[in-house]
Amino acid sequence: MAKIFKFIYPIILFFFLLLISNKASAAVIPCKIDEDCPQTKIVNLNLNTYFYRCIKNLCTFVKDT
Repeated sequence: MAKIFKFIYPIILFFFLLLISNKASAAVIPCKIDEDCPQTKIVNLNLNTYFYRCIKNLCTFVKDT
């Protein structure tokens, strides 16, 4: 019984966190120019830099070139 619980509990936790992250990333920020978007920059483990750009009147993360 304890082995089953130790197996099921992390799976439930994983799916719960996955659902929360999908809901958070679905936030839509309207914009007209790039300056209307948040000035946040994100650098991942591959040292790629991502930032917001106004594309089709929505703030979208794009990779820095």
